[in-house]
Amino acid sequence: MAELAPEDAEIAKGAGAFLGALPGHARARLIEAATVQSVKRGETLFREGDPGERAIVVLSGVFRIGATSRSGKDIVLAYAAAGDIIGEISVLGGGPRTANAAAIEAGRVLIIYKRDLKALCEAEPEVAWALLGYLARRLRRTNELLESGRGSATGPRLARGVLRLLDEHGVAGADGERMSFPVSQSEIGAFVDLSRENVNRQLREWAADGLIALEGGRARVLDREALEEIAEFGE
Repeated sequence: MAELAPEDAEIAKGAGAFLGALPGHARARLIEAATVQSVKRGETLFREGDPGERAIVVLSGVFRIGATSRSGKDIVLAYAAAGDIIGEISVLGGGPRTANAAAIEAGRVLIIYKRDLKALCEAEPEVAWALLGYLARRLRRTNELLESGRGSATGPRLARGVLRLLDEHGVAGADGERMSFPVSQSEIGAFVDLSRENVNRQLREWAADGLIALEGGRARVLDREALEEIAEFGE
């Protein structure tokens, strides 16, 4: 059985997209079947092509999920934070890993192996339904981002990407919204398929117009409604 630190136990009570969808008894069964692992910043959990033998539930820290395009370009597919599950696609569907996962902030994770996850899904159907729901929501968001990016100008494409990141990992305050962890302009570019130069240029234009504030290279959104209009209708 996983030995959870007090702060991890708070996460396990239901925070986050995946853990939060589980009823208490199913969550307890999942934790019982898992082991806890500490992960250092920069450490890789898995790489493209690795066998998919385990799923990973994030208790703390932040993980970058990425891949390499056929042209050799780095692509950021998503970020995973407390309560999210990663690596489940290969575990459920078979086949090798289709992405890389690396820690951009140190943290702790729950490791659950394929055989245990399969047995858990059979014994606790709520776990299987939570997995399906989580996968469906993530696939929908990815499809929306891909569709909205086709043929889009820099402004609308970047606005949609920033809004998605805020929806998934944003923190709202009296002075606006910002990401709960640092994301470089290069990483934002890899997320929305834009060069760092284009991202930087657009962010500076928005800052000059009062839509965002740039603080040490990080953006704080001041006018979300304006970004939503750009995302939907363009500049």
